[in-house]
Amino acid sequence: MKKIWIIAKKDFKTFFISPIGYMVISSFLLIIGYMFYQRLVFFVRQSLISMQMGQPMEVSLNDAIIKPLYGTINLLFLFIIPLITMRLIAEEKKLKTIELLLTSPVTTAQLVAGKFLSALLLVATTLAGTLLFPVTLYIGGNPDMGQIFTMYLGLLMISACYISVGLFWSSLTENQIIAAVLTFVSLLFLWIIDWSAMNFSSGTAAVISYFSVIRHFESFIMGIIDSKDVVFYLTFCVFGLFLSYVGIESKNWQ
Repeated sequence: MKKIWIIAKKDFKTFFISPIGYMVISSFLLIIGYMFYQRLVFFVRQSLISMQMGQPMEVSLNDAIIKPLYGTINLLFLFIIPLITMRLIAEEKKLKTIELLLTSPVTTAQLVAGKFLSALLLVATTLAGTLLFPVTLYIGGNPDMGQIFTMYLGLLMISACYISVGLFWSSLTENQIIAAVLTFVSLLFLWIIDWSAMNFSSGTAAVISYFSVIRHFESFIMGIIDSKDVVFYLTFCVFGLFLSYVGIESKNWQ
């Protein structure tokens, strides 16, 4: 575990040695911060109108701001995470440092776990910047904090799946752009696969829908932690890391 943490910490620092870490976090917070502000202003205006008319608000604070906002965060990660993962292994291959890592007292499994953890730490750091939103709502209103916690848990779990996909493609090439594009296409496919389910019979549609990463995120958005969704994300993530392991080891097999 110590070696995994050393790799993760080294890679996490590397994100901020280059501009990529600052660019990813600042761009993300700028976009999502603007969207939060716009939704909050709209909600306040609607609340004032409802008060003047003597009618209660039909939409809760969570439904009006939190749910759509955190759904948008998931969408943004579809674009951001390929940029984070594209360099994890591909850069090591390009710089020819992958051979040094594989011949050092570090196993391939530890290398994969460390790279994965570093990317997950960057995503968690990015998400930490959004904690200001629920705090602001809590000060001025009465949001469902339990639902917000569940959304953060869901975002971390689905992000881990995204990272495992990106790590796999990064393990197969030394070209970071190719790794990023293949990761984005793969994640987009996992998003839209649920839409194609309607073209099949109910049994086949259920199987296809099960592999939709966004379908399993819906429960978290509703504030529900369903064991089948947790198991799906954990299984998906482990399988992605296994494929990354195979991708790196295939160089030795050759």
